[in-house]
Amino acid sequence: MNRHQQRVKLMIAIYQYLLLKGDLSEIADEIQTDDPEINTYFYDVLAAIEKNEEELITKINDRLIDWDYTRLGFIEQAILLLGVVEITMLGYDKPIVIDEAVILAKDYCDEDTYKLINGILDQL
Repeated sequence: MNRHQQRVKLMIAIYQYLLLKGDLSEIADEIQTDDPEINTYFYDVLAAIEKNEEELITKINDRLIDWDYTRLGFIEQAILLLGVVEITMLGYDKPIVIDEAVILAKDYCDEDTYKLINGILDQL
């Protein structure tokens, strides 16, 4: 499973968490693979979101102009939370994270949503 496929699984897991207010540890257990390295990545991302959700939302809200995080769809929220965690807390390469987030937005969101995702993550 490549990193893009892992991000798709994580986006879906975060979406499920946001939509159903599920337990992130249970969600993490559901997306496990046979590869411990991938599982570590999943758990790192989900644990960072669970521990720092309010801080992450504040970082997103601070970059939204005339808009609010709560007005975004759950898919957009999931993509942004994933991107913000990877850039600000896990130290992943910003251009790669932004590129992946834009691809996710183009695949799963409305037509121009990728511009919003790109703009927010680029400001981090």
